[in-house]
Amino acid sequence: MLTAFTPVSSNAKTGPIPTTTSDRATCWTGCPFYNKGCYAKSGPQNIHWKAVSAGERGYEWDAFLRLIRKLQRGQLWRHNVSGDLPVVADGIINGDKVAQLADANRGRKGYTYTHHPLTDTNLGVIKYANAVGFTVNVSTESVEVADKIMSEHKIPAVAVVNSDKTDRFYRTESGRKVITCPATIHDNVTCKTCGLCQQSDREFIIAFPAHGNAKKTVNEIVG
Repeated sequence: MLTAFTPVSSNAKTGPIPTTTSDRATCWTGCPFYNKGCYAKSGPQNIHWKAVSAGERGYEWDAFLRLIRKLQRGQLWRHNVSGDLPVVADGIINGDKVAQLADANRGRKGYTYTHHPLTDTNLGVIKYANAVGFTVNVSTESVEVADKIMSEHKIPAVAVVNSDKTDRFYRTESGRKVITCPATIHDNVTCKTCGLCQQSDREFIIAFPAHGNAKKTVNEIVG
């Protein structure tokens, strides 16, 4: 499995920061968006993702880690515009590789998202990464589920919500604050200028309204 590295992204939402794309084989087949609704399965990103997954683009793991170590200290970067954390099998995160990635990231501000199931083993990997400075956000399809995960496991979580839910701020039933991703509702905000997803110790949930060509399908999934 290869990992592609883009030194300066041209994506309007991320802004000009380093980004990566991982082989589709890293994705959990139980993800609600695996067969339908995944935003990365359309447009230019899908073309890039297919090439990475076919072994036509990207780096072997050790070479990829060297690129991360070369990033300037303090650099904000996003791991996996598409794809997920490295795995040893479907839905089982490769703890050794995540530890290596977290180590390469030391002094930098890397962050990512995962849809892998929260088994005890996976939780341990996710908690370790967050503890040493590589932010792994748990992706959910409900702010209430995200709230429960943050309360029970003390790790950051995000939620995909209906495209109509674009309030800047609101709260879950328990009272936890939800902030809608600023880059999705403001033209002058990007991941580079925001950085909320990289804050692993935050107390609020970040919500991403459904968007893109699969918006209707995503709305059906998240309700």
